[in-house]
Amino acid sequence: MTFVFAAVLATAGPPATAAATLTTSDVDFAIDDRGFQAAAAGPYQIRFEHSGKCVDNYKGWPAIGNKIQQWTCARPGEPNFNNQRWTFEWTSDGWAKIRNVGTGTIGHPSGWCLDIQVNTGGNGDLIELAPCNSAVEWYGTMLSDPHDQTPHWYQLHPRTMNMCADMPHSSTTNGVQLQQWQCVLGNHQQHLTWS
Repeated sequence: MTFVFAAVLATAGPPATAAATLTTSDVDFAIDDRGFQAAAAGPYQIRFEHSGKCVDNYKGWPAIGNKIQQWTCARPGEPNFNNQRWTFEWTSDGWAKIRNVGTGTIGHPSGWCLDIQVNTGGNGDLIELAPCNSAVEWYGTMLSDPHDQTPHWYQLHPRTMNMCADMPHSSTTNGVQLQQWQCVLGNHQQHLTWS
């Protein structure tokens, strides 16, 4: 099977897009022309490039508005491991709700989803937890050709705005809440991967 995707290339000036073709032997996921689509939905730990830390649901609480923060990546068996595990629930048009595994309940095992707190559409709106039926959907843009590096880094965009998930001030401190911010290709605090 062959997949075609568009990768954003770092250039001087506005971002350019180049198409590439991959076979299933090259990758274990497919990327559509806007972003990402996993063959498997996870669960994954989502990690920032600049800090090496993971996207974490604060204390694992299943609550509207619960803080989504960066935290040192946990290992299997550690108490906060499921706070950092996320699944992707794909829509037919290539977007995904990103669900926290640690907030699963009977009849709704995949939990609550990433959302934007106020969603004014501006820089600094905080990323939080919300019930999945009202949460924003996301897509990712790959930042380089998949043959250039491993892991592959992405910018995550909420469906409501052309913004990116971002770590304020490139912080490497545990407990800092994620926000949305204007997308900038060179900002490593906006580069995420999952495994």
